[in-house]
Parts: sequence; structure tokens; C-alpha cells
Amino acid sequence: VDADEQFTEAVRDFGYAGGAAWQCAAEDARGDIERQAMVSYNGLARLFGTDEAFFFSTAFGAGTSAPIDKAECETFSKQFQEGMSKAGGQ
Repeated sequence: VDADEQFTEAVRDFGYAGGAAWQCAAEDARGDIERQAMVSYNGLARLFGTDEAFFFSTAFGAGTSAPIDKAECETFSKQFQEGMSKAGGQ
């Protein structure tokens, strides 16, 4: 697997974690996650192109609707927040 494929997979994982974190979040916290996702989308589009942004957004959408184990909610939230921190989004 080359570096580009690894990056794309990391973008997808980050997007899915964000969507799952949104699914797990209380209704009043979902708006913050949505705003963070938009910051991520815009940053990816600006820095890496719309393909990477698209991969992020589709994975985010999948995370919002896929059946998830609620015991994993803390992990998804932590993964998304760590990704935001690494990207300078928070």
C-alpha cells in the first residue's frame, strides 16, 4: 500500500469516526460535530483536493447512519477529536 492510499484510508477512518461520534452525541452536541466536519471538509478540499474531501464526507455520512456498537462511542469521539487536533481544527 502506497502513501497516497494510506492517507486516503486515514481520511475515510477520520470521516467515519466523526459520523459515528455524531450518531453517539446528544442532540445539542451534534451541531458542534457538524461544524467540525465542515472545517475538515473545507481543509481537505483546499489542501488535498475534492477527491479527499469527498472520501471524508461520504465516510462521515456512513458513520451517521451505520449500525454501531454504542460501547464504541467514546472511541469514535476520541478518534475524531484527535484527528481535529492534529489538523489544527480545534
